[in-house]
Amino acid sequence: MRKEWRSALLVGEGNFSYSAALCHSAEPGSLLVATCFQSEPEATGHEDTARNIARLLQAGAEVHFQVDCTRLQENPALKGRLFDRIIFNFPHCGRKAGVRRNRELLAKFFLSCADTLAADGSVTVALCSGQGGTAADLPMREWHNSWQVVALAAEGGLILTDVLPFDHTHCSGYTSTGYRSQEKSFRQQGALTHVFSRSLPHKRADPGVLEAEVEGERRSFLVPGELADKIDRNFLEKDSKHPVNVVKEQLLKELGRSLSVCELESECPLVARACPRSVAIDLEPEVGPDAVYFLRGAERLVRSERLDPGDSDRFPLPPGASEETESYRLRPSLTGHVAGVSRRPDFRPGTLYALSGEVFRKRPVAPLSLPAFHQLVLVGVPRDGGLCPSLLAGAIQCLTSLRGEVTVEPGAAGKRWDVCVRDELRPDVPELVVGSVTADRLGVAPSVTALNLDLLALWCYRIPDWRLLWTWDGRFLGGFVPPGPFSTFSLHPPCYTHDLSFWEPGPGPGPGRGWDELEFQALVRRASGEAVREVLLLERFLHAESGRASRCYRLLYQSCDRALSRQRALEIQLHLRQELQTTFRVVLR
Repeated sequence: MRKEWRSALLVGEGNFSYSAALCHSAEPGSLLVATCFQSEPEATGHEDTARNIARLLQAGAEVHFQVDCTRLQENPALKGRLFDRIIFNFPHCGRKAGVRRNRELLAKFFLSCADTLAADGSVTVALCSGQGGTAADLPMREWHNSWQVVALAAEGGLILTDVLPFDHTHCSGYTSTGYRSQEKSFRQQGALTHVFSRSLPHKRADPGVLEAEVEGERRSFLVPGELADKIDRNFLEKDSKHPVNVVKEQLLKELGRSLSVCELESECPLVARACPRSVAIDLEPEVGPDAVYFLRGAERLVRSERLDPGDSDRFPLPPGASEETESYRLRPSLTGHVAGVSRRPDFRPGTLYALSGEVFRKRPVAPLSLPAFHQLVLVGVPRDGGLCPSLLAGAIQCLTSLRGEVTVEPGAAGKRWDVCVRDELRPDVPELVVGSVTADRLGVAPSVTALNLDLLALWCYRIPDWRLLWTWDGRFLGGFVPPGPFSTFSLHPPCYTHDLSFWEPGPGPGPGRGWDELEFQALVRRASGEAVREVLLLERFLHAESGRASRCYRLLYQSCDRALSRQRALEIQLHLRQELQTTFRVVLR
């Protein structure tokens, strides 16, 4: 929580003792505005209130009465003003107000803060033990019985950035009052101060245009919305402080202690030609042609054209090309360019050659399923017959100061090993496969190591969500101080559940016929703007009489870096339903 503030607004004050104490400890030149909901005669009737108000006025603070915290900008004394900090201690509707009424109070308060809080300001709300509804509450109430403070703050575009024990020891003379509209204190044992700040707004995942050189010709391509903000982010630039680049540089440095390492400039084109009907690409075995992103030529698009993957020209071909010849695809892997490395004139045994760059694949929507990530490929024929698995494991182990285990385990094929990492302090988190090693046991052919730098960064620094690696919020890098764990700037984000049921399109030719699971998952990413954390298939069954197939999915909405309210999640769900009908021609249930 930022201790310095230039201007502070306190709402819902009772006897003004907290305002008076805070004003006394404020930095010179700071402005404090203390307000309460009651009229002046009602407020000054409380014990010691008149004395505290006198202290405030003497110190140069402002005191205003009959201020409704749910309509701050409607008050003449506050209209048009912005504050670095807005403080609301122990909000309560008064008397025996239930949970629902107090939620309504908080929701309207947060909405009102949106027009009164400075861009880099914070809102602090102190609540009694258990009221907040987050994991920080001990004991934690059931969600439906809490005030759901993080979800309500999201209505005003705010995220929870810190949770602290409510500490008033620095506020000499402070006494809480107003419990059930009485001269009675709120129970402060276990009380928590929740600190909120603004988040970036949610944006639609609109398609983007990528300019790339293909075989010497400069072309423009339309990029799907779920990838548009993930291309040309330059995270792997020299001296970049992004976690994926830090992991790459440290890993190459560790390997360089035992081997000669040569990092190559990427000569792998981001866009290449490919036949849309029979794609043959040298990929890792788990990546098939159905995971490839095909691109449409932007030169053929008109602004009014719908860009649905169910269209008959789903992957339009270049002018003059036929349906049976060629199209374009985004790079799904760097391993397809290993042969080019081994044919280099300067390729020699005993040297490890490194390629790195972004790759793109259609993947299911899941916590560790990345549609775009940074891949590091190591190619070489070391003199000892191959890249020793223990050497690779030791180098990865040196990346983190946290307690973790790295293993290189033989795969089923015999020539392939899986690179696995495990967090020893989090036994509930399953083992994570971050890459693979394919080697010739005779040491004749090059060994190839393909590593997912994004997954390595998540493991090394305990970053809780892969989507954080792609956030535009500048606070992300501020919470990244290697070699320690990452400190997130959005705590306890709320999660909402929505189900989606429909009849699959029937078999047969034509647009929108048949079912493409990975394209459906890509549509979820696109329509939600990556606000869906996971998609679960609950049920699929065949109707006995019609023979039609039905699917039921459960979508878990949760944002790791932006305020996601219940209403916003519902709006996204309704938009997704419309897009699903248009794109796949399904019949919703």
